[in-house]
Formats: sequence, C-alpha cells, structure tokens
Amino acid sequence: MTLSAVSRRLSDLEQLIGIALFERRFRSMELTPAGHALLAQAQFIVSASERLAGTMTDFAQGIRGRIRLWANTSAVIQFLPKDLYAYRSLYKEVRIEMQERLSEDTVRALQAGDIDLGIVAQNCSSVGLEKTEYRKDQLVLVVPTGHTLQFEKQLKLEHILEQQYVGTNEGSAILRLLSDLAGAQGRSLRIALQATSFEAILSLVEAGHGVSVLPRAAVATAVTSRQLVMVPIMERWAVRQLHLAWRSGSLPNADVEHLLKFLHERAVI
Repeated sequence: MTLSAVSRRLSDLEQLIGIALFERRFRSMELTPAGHALLAQAQFIVSASERLAGTMTDFAQGIRGRIRLWANTSAVIQFLPKDLYAYRSLYKEVRIEMQERLSEDTVRALQAGDIDLGIVAQNCSSVGLEKTEYRKDQLVLVVPTGHTLQFEKQLKLEHILEQQYVGTNEGSAILRLLSDLAGAQGRSLRIALQATSFEAILSLVEAGHGVSVLPRAAVATAVTSRQLVMVPIMERWAVRQLHLAWRSGSLPNADVEHLLKFLHERAVI
C-alpha cells in the first residue's frame, strides 16, 4: 500500500469509531491512549486468528491434540529433549509447544491457565498448583582453574558466601535458593554480575568475575572446554528436585494427562 492509502484508511477508522487514534505532528505520529488500547486488542485478535488457523491446519494434517509446555533451563538442557523425542516418536498425532522459561514465569503461566504443563524447581511457589516429581539435578560450584576453592573437599554454603558471585537473573530458582539459604544465616550473596544463560555465566566466571552455582549435568561438557573446574557441594540443598506442575483441579485434557504420566515414568526408569 502507498503511504497515502494507509493514511486514508487510518482516517476512515478514526471517523468510524469517533476517536482520534494518533497525535499528528509535523514529521511524526504518535498513538493516543485510545490508539494504544486499540493496538493491543488488534494484536490479540490477530494472534488468536493465527492460533485458530494453526489449529485447523493441525487437524487437517492429522494432529489431534496440542500441549503447551514450559520448562526451566536445567530440564531443557539435561533431560527433557530425549524424553520429548521418545514421546513424539510414539505419539505423532500430538503437537507439543515447548518453551524454555524461568520457573517463576512458568508458575505464573500455570496459575493463569496460559499453559498446560510446566517443569519447575522445587523451591518455587505452588499456590494453585499440583506437582509430581520429575528429575533431580546436582548443583556444583564452578570456579576458574587455579581458584582457592578448586580442591576444597568439604565445600559448603559458607565458602560460597565468602566469594564474589556470578548469578542467574532475578527470578531464577537457583538464585532464589541461594539467597534464601544465605538469608537464613543472616548473610547475603555478594553478587558481582548476573546473566541469563549458563554459557554467559561460564564466560564471566572464566574471566575471573566470581564463582557460580549451576547444575552439573547442564554445564559439564562446556566446563571441560574452558579454564574452569566444577567443585562438588557437600550439602543436601545441592541435590535439587525438579517437578512436573499443573493447575490444581482436573487436567485440561487426556493428552496432557498422558504426557504427564509418560514423563513421570521416564524419570524413574
């Protein structure tokens, strides 16, 4: 469309609803509050229609079900890929929409009914949710090669709290766990820097910015290719339970219930 055609359609829309959607200036236009509200609703309508079209396409292609699953990084890196591949190999008629998200975000999405199933760390809120055990992961301290804690045989929380710490971003289950443990001792983490991905955290630790606590299996391969060392943590909190979680009450449909049972059974094999 030409700019003049776009301008005409916008003017027609404003006349139709009787409200100005733009503040027009000499060389620019900005949305009015009404314009922002209309934009949000329009985006919702377009998104809903795209989801509708996608669902109908799925049915046309033989897909009979869809499951929305969010999982934390530990699960996505360590366990979930093989488990989902095994499930999808057996049940090709069910589409799984998986996203990697922080446990806190997953909990909120479950509570709001935006997703069907989540994988979260044990120390996350469970208000309005039901849970069952999925997998365990082992947390370790990652330090630069040559660090004073590299050969510590009885590594405990007190050793970690004495160090500059490179953490995950706010809202992550690991950061909350360590912050809560430190707070129970009347202390706090000495957070130097924070990053979203495990790879970024490893780079910061390798560069000497501090130490970090991360899931062993999730970073073991990357650590071997860097000037880094994993040190075992000799305390119970370092063994972390991951849970499958869903909104309290009956599960939305049989497909979700079946996937839940499948993942739970895979975890105990």
